[in-house]
Amino acid sequence: MASPSPSPSPSRPCGVAATIDFIGEDLLQNIVARLPAFSFASAACVSRSWNLVCDRVLCRPKLSSACSFNFSLHVAVEEVFNKALSEPIRPHFAIASIGPSFDLQQAHQLITAKLGSKVPVITNVPSGIIGRDAISDEFKEIQWEITEEDDDPGVPLLQPESANRAIMLIVGFLPGMKVEAIPLLKQIAFKEHNHHGRTQFFSSCLGTGETQFKAVLSTGLSPVGPTYKAASVREKHRDSLTWITARREGLRENIDGETIMNQVYDELGDRIQFPTFYIGVTKRRKCSIGQDKVGWMTSLAFHEVLGDNQEYLFVGDVGIKTGDSFRFYHSDSSIALSSNATVSERLRCLKQGSTTGGDTREVFGGLVFTCCGRGESFFGQPNVDSSPFLDVFPGVTFAGTFCGGEIGRGDVNPYIKESQEQKSVWCCLHVYSAVYLVMSYTSSKGS
Repeated sequence: MASPSPSPSPSRPCGVAATIDFIGEDLLQNIVARLPAFSFASAACVSRSWNLVCDRVLCRPKLSSACSFNFSLHVAVEEVFNKALSEPIRPHFAIASIGPSFDLQQAHQLITAKLGSKVPVITNVPSGIIGRDAISDEFKEIQWEITEEDDDPGVPLLQPESANRAIMLIVGFLPGMKVEAIPLLKQIAFKEHNHHGRTQFFSSCLGTGETQFKAVLSTGLSPVGPTYKAASVREKHRDSLTWITARREGLRENIDGETIMNQVYDELGDRIQFPTFYIGVTKRRKCSIGQDKVGWMTSLAFHEVLGDNQEYLFVGDVGIKTGDSFRFYHSDSSIALSSNATVSERLRCLKQGSTTGGDTREVFGGLVFTCCGRGESFFGQPNVDSSPFLDVFPGVTFAGTFCGGEIGRGDVNPYIKESQEQKSVWCCLHVYSAVYLVMSYTSSKGS
């Protein structure tokens, strides 16, 4: 008769789950830190102890991004998700930039289905994307190839399929911050507001440290010619146009648009071929925010020069008043290269000054919004606007888009070199610029 099998020792764990529980928190943390985002989320739900381990793995802000250039929308979405969520991250928000050959609504539905309804998602069709290829890991600045006929709403789009089928996904995790997306479903008339303030923003939460956002601007405009004052202004709100006559500052004689442009071309000479012209208008306006008292604000606003005749100068948009002073600016790649070098210096200073009071500040991500007039055709070489960040912070997530009208709060020092009471003049909407948003984190002393 066979002897009975020995009963299991009460001190020895049974089963796979028990074995994993006894491997130790350090080894468990090492394992879950290598999981993709969805598996990481499942691991955090196993038990309270596992959830605490996962919280230690993901205790700092994180940014992840990927691009796909696959012809299939469904495959492209899979590729960017597989790459962007290949490491532990809990998505607090997502930004999806879609190529014009893909259907925007369908892309948004696929992305929100992946992330769930509680994650704010901003889906947009920019003029191009900037980011790292999910398959080749190559960093690219890609602008859509759109022919001149595409500007005519009556003509079908003539877009090369290979160049315009692309998706870029950015996913962010910001502990201690609440992120919401506000849909702009219709045109809203915005009042002028006082935007005075620094280009740095902070968020902190007990035990999570401090998250900091810093904006840096690279401009591609160069001033040319004298300063003028608007003598007469006619606004065409329906067409978003303004017709103006002006006089040179210090003179009384009004001059027409054709004469003004001849003066500008004479001043510019043949230094720049086929420049794009803007007027930078200094506007002093009354404004207020909420219940604040009405005060005065001086800002610099750019209007594209659209044409001229023997009576008027035609510029885009409205908002210019008689008596406003303005100066001409033109697109200039050499100025943009010099400005990018300045951006690199500022980023290096940010990196070198990464310790404050013994606490370590770590840059964990960056975004760039650059004018659609820049890029390889403007500079004559690829990836110029990406280089300042990638050179200073190699290996840090970086992505962005090409767009029209770059928003970045700041003063007018990049545009005006003279020291003529410009400290109180602000410029928020830029042209031919690149606006960089650098995200950093300083851990709390107790963490």
